[in-house]
Amino acid sequence: MSERRITGRLDFGALRRAIEWGDPDSMLEFYADDAGVRVLDGDAVSFEVEGKAEVAKYLRAVHARPAIHRVNNEAVAEGRIRFEESCEYPDGARTVVETRLEIREGKISRQVDLVVGRDGSSGEPERPAERDMNRSAPNGESSRDAPERA
Repeated sequence: MSERRITGRLDFGALRRAIEWGDPDSMLEFYADDAGVRVLDGDAVSFEVEGKAEVAKYLRAVHARPAIHRVNNEAVAEGRIRFEESCEYPDGARTVVETRLEIREGKISRQVDLVVGRDGSSGEPERPAERDMNRSAPNGESSRDAPERA
């Protein structure tokens, strides 16, 4: 299966890489200025954000905690993308989120994240830790082999 899948000029392969590398600044490039994100935990709305600046805060908060993020089970169609993101944390906690994206003019206009599973400890690590630069990336490379980002 090809990594590069484009819908409405949005390159899903590039979005996947940004998510899996935990790079919120690269992810943000895929969002429209008026994008909105809604997060559901079970049947309840946990929160909603509107506008690219608020989406940026959300993405940075999600990726501030060290974790391994993997994107699976994607379905890419014209104007819509669905995938599951599994997150594994150093304390053993795991979370699975089903994400649905609406694409308009090549940008994410709407995102709905549904938390579909949690496992293990849910607390923060005892002390802040930097992202483990020696962990294996989903493609098998070490993250220290990744190109530098400005």
